[in-house]
Amino acid sequence: MFKRRMRSFHTLAPFYQARVVGLGQSAFSLIEVLVALLILSIGAIGISKMLLVSTTCHQQAQWREQVIVVGWSIADSLTVDQNEQALQAKTQYWQKKLDKILPGNVLTINRENVAGRNSYLIRISLATDVTKIFELRIYTS
Repeated sequence: MFKRRMRSFHTLAPFYQARVVGLGQSAFSLIEVLVALLILSIGAIGISKMLLVSTTCHQQAQWREQVIVVGWSIADSLTVDQNEQALQAKTQYWQKKLDKILPGNVLTINRENVAGRNSYLIRISLATDVTKIFELRIYTS
């Protein structure tokens, strides 16, 4: 019976030896690790760039929203028959309010006669990375 056990151990010995050799060969090499780190770092750089662009777009969208709200508020405050002095006073009033919200802007309000109809052109220009001009034209009857 003892011999029988020895035979079974000897028959299994090559299997154990093969497993030990297999474990040594399945380890990562230094080049594989460096390539993996390179790929991960490129992905991290891409994600950070995407975050920067989305933050910039969000800020510009907030500026546009604030300009539109102020533009419509200005339009609501204008009357049909407003003289030049009253128009200049309103422009100064709204310029001060706009400076508190968005510093570095220029507001102009012009009265025009287009096709026999009076109209107001409200122009707000923002001094950001690129100067952006928002125009709102209001026709009065």
